[in-house]
Amino acid sequence: MQSIVLPNGLRILYYPAPGSQSVNIGLYVKVGSRYETEHDNGITHMLEHLHFRQLGEMSQADLYYAMECMGGTLRASTAKEVLRFRMKVRPKYLKKSIRLVEKVLTTNKWTEEQFEAEKKVVLCEIYEKGQECNLDYASAALTWKEHSLAMPVLGTEESVKKLCLQEVQAHKERFFSTPNTALVITGAFSEVDALYVNKVFENVSLSNSQPDFQMSDAAKSQFSRKPDVTFVDCSWDPIDVRIVFDVDTKLVGGQELVFLNSIIGGGDGSVLPGKVREELGLVYEIYSDPEIYEDSAVLSITFSIARKEFYQALEQIMKLLRGLKADISQREIESNKVFFTENLWFWLEDTDTLNFQLGLNMLGNKRPASIETMIKRNKKITRERLVELTNIIFKAENASIAVVGATGRLTKKMTRWIIADNLADE
Repeated sequence: MQSIVLPNGLRILYYPAPGSQSVNIGLYVKVGSRYETEHDNGITHMLEHLHFRQLGEMSQADLYYAMECMGGTLRASTAKEVLRFRMKVRPKYLKKSIRLVEKVLTTNKWTEEQFEAEKKVVLCEIYEKGQECNLDYASAALTWKEHSLAMPVLGTEESVKKLCLQEVQAHKERFFSTPNTALVITGAFSEVDALYVNKVFENVSLSNSQPDFQMSDAAKSQFSRKPDVTFVDCSWDPIDVRIVFDVDTKLVGGQELVFLNSIIGGGDGSVLPGKVREELGLVYEIYSDPEIYEDSAVLSITFSIARKEFYQALEQIMKLLRGLKADISQREIESNKVFFTENLWFWLEDTDTLNFQLGLNMLGNKRPASIETMIKRNKKITRERLVELTNIIFKAENASIAVVGATGRLTKKMTRWIIADNLADE
């Protein structure tokens, strides 16, 4: 693994995997809906889309043709704190692919016609997902309240319609600066390839100023719940449910949270699916998921269930969490630990996951860790520490729950009581 900073300030990380049959290129920019306002919400996602409408002198058809001739993929995704462009190709096409990534950095010109056409595409995406009866939106609004983390990555119909091309171009110039951008290359490449990449990107002209994020503290929205409950009454049954627990990142490490999530509901054999789905047959699917941000985190539990069985399922889930606060069995630890130790070596067979992990670390100004280092850290996570984590996280004052569907006969009072009664400290 080699990390370098080019003379223009751009950071590049190389992680070779000589046995791999592919090379993954990831371009990461610290930008997203968290750094937007109600006025320009969705602007980052719009910017992502425009790169596929026109890339430098290449039209959309030219771009797709170039990628297909290499048998590769060019993808992009916008999240709340990161915009990622990624490519996967055979090693012999690395140089051609790098030139496309260079165009991603340097392209800033689109026509009004292209902008309006892409705006229609984004609006169709917003309409398709819906927002009034959407569990993601309802849960985020409840969890983060007035904070920008509550805003949807896609933006809203109102905010996207108001966007203009000049705003989007200025947004790119502001955030696509060298201190705010990182390039990660993983897989099968040589030292000669790395020298070529350095040569290409050291000539890229970008601003070297750090964007002024004007970022408010997300934790101000957390840790003082009733628990918080919201019902969005829509026509369907079964109902969609998400329980969210605030996580204090000063007390809980990110990798610890990922490990704990695996035990709770991150896999088929974890605690929640084993009891609620397999044993009780209350749901078709139930899973947990961590969301880790720069200064905050949450752990969520998501499922769909018949309305008449909602209270029963909620009580069973709370009892399971209370049980984990008392003890976590060695069996549960051993059945998950291999995924965070030995199985990390799988990342060298298809290095996209490794690329993403390294990219996030670089944007967060964390020292990138090798697979060996990550394995050593994970091996140090003990049973006692995991139990301690459950007692930090699973408290009524950390809990919020969003329910979307035919909620008419459910009450917030009963929902709060089940959560608070089961998670009260003994």
